[in-house]
Amino acid sequence: MFGCRVESDWKPGSPMVWKGAADGKTYVHGHIVSIDPPHRLEYTVFDSTSTMADIPSNYLTMTYELKTRGDRTSILEVTQGDFAKVEDGQRRYNDSLGEDNSVLEGIKKLAEAQARLK
Repeated sequence: MFGCRVESDWKPGSPMVWKGAADGKTYVHGHIVSIDPPHRLEYTVFDSTSTMADIPSNYLTMTYELKTRGDRTSILEVTQGDFAKVEDGQRRYNDSLGEDNSVLEGIKKLAEAQARLK
């Protein structure tokens, strides 16, 4: 995500930290809520560089879920929190609109590379 690498042991309740690949600075942090590889990942997220209070009510929840249709996976559903419940929710929502596309583009590139290896 945006030139960061993620660090986690991928267990529910464990920290999840995004650090800059070049500078090692923590830019985003949260916790794993649930994980069912390779079908579902749910985690909380908070911008470490924000001036907002680092409290649970300001964290958003991200969910990535692969859904099947017939005998093959065909849908990636991405859900991002409830912006109405967090501080400065409208601005955070507006900021996220462009960011989601870059994350999805990265996922698409990884999936296409995996498909070529098969």
